[in-house]
Amino acid sequence: MKTIKIMLRLLSLVVIIILAGCAENILQLEDPNSPTDETFFRTEAELEIAVAGVYGPLYATGNVPLPVWMDHLSDIGYARTPLSHWELQELGTGLIVSTTTGVDALWSNFYIGIQRANNLLEKMVRAQPVTDPDRYNEIRGEALFLRAYYYHILVELYGDIPHRLTVDTSLDDLVLPRESKAKIVSGLLADLEEASQLLPDAWGNSERGRPSANAANALRARIALFNSEFNIAEQASLAVITNRTHSLDPDFESMLTDAASLSL
Repeated sequence: MKTIKIMLRLLSLVVIIILAGCAENILQLEDPNSPTDETFFRTEAELEIAVAGVYGPLYATGNVPLPVWMDHLSDIGYARTPLSHWELQELGTGLIVSTTTGVDALWSNFYIGIQRANNLLEKMVRAQPVTDPDRYNEIRGEALFLRAYYYHILVELYGDIPHRLTVDTSLDDLVLPRESKAKIVSGLLADLEEASQLLPDAWGNSERGRPSANAANALRARIALFNSEFNIAEQASLAVITNRTHSLDPDFESMLTDAASLSL
């Protein structure tokens, strides 16, 4: 009996030693069902997932793009009700206060989009060897366009703002001084010039909604006009005008009829 007890104690000791030696490795094992920042951005499919995430903050709530909600703050539209949590009546009439949720939501949404774009642009090179070269360039162009759009809206609303082109990696990274609007705008114009070279002239019907080269040049012209960069605005506008991929509707009046509305 005494021998059995000794054997059991020795066996228990061996088990404890084995578990202690393996414990560190066990704790370091990654969940195979949950990709991490270190293991993601390795395939073309993962780049597609990542760029889709950059589009996400364009939607204020549900399936309504943020620019549509913002139309209710101008003479284009009027919100008859507060419309969810955005308090559009207060925003549209200038009766906003520090607790108005729409202000915080827009700021937060767009910086989320900027962070996602930065993450993709910084790490997508991991998948370059296994990604179709044309699609790789398109994804980069999409991320540059969307980041420029988010920053454009923020600088026009707030002026000098925190400006980041890299990924936040610590709590200290979250605290940034304001960057001058002029410096940010200069970077946006350069990013959009690059995006216009990477993006296609047009997308197929199944990909409608993605920015084209014309969209990049149009946004570049808009930002330049807003900031008195008239030479750049002219250059970017001419690039759109001379691009024959798209054309103006020959019958402008017909676009304002009920039949035209029903065909949309």
